Amino acid sequence: MRINRSAILAILALGCGAGRDSGVAPVPDVRRVQTDGGTWTVSYVPDPDPIPGNQEFALDITVADDAGPASGTTIVLTADMPDHGHGMNQTPALTGSDGAFRAEGMLFHMTGRWRLLVDVTGDAGIETAEMWISCCE
Repeated sequence: MRINRSAILAILALGCGAGRDSGVAPVPDVRRVQTDGGTWTVSYVPDPDPIPGNQEFALDITVADDAGPASGTTIVLTADMPDHGHGMNQTPALTGSDGAFRAEGMLFHMTGRWRLLVDVTGDAGIETAEMWISCCE
């Protein structure tokens, strides 16, 4: 029996997308995005920069609205690797308020694409900022 290599490669390529939550390729390494409802802008600065592989680092996170730092906001921060089906191995400590936060004890234990989700709560309700980080060379 003759094997059609093109057909096998096409089938394998289709299977590589399984497990992703959308068909849209994320833009990697954008450090400033709007929340899904458009109320706030969320940005981060890693410490150290660039983010080290399999070593702890911190993120300084800013939440702002049209007037500047968003007072009265709180955040919940998570990070995962949807392509691999797992999150971080440890939970970072989150401090701060009124639009200025710091997450210490972040750890990306694998090289690849990490998704950072920041849930912002304020007077407008809860909205999410999604950022993708390519880590770590």
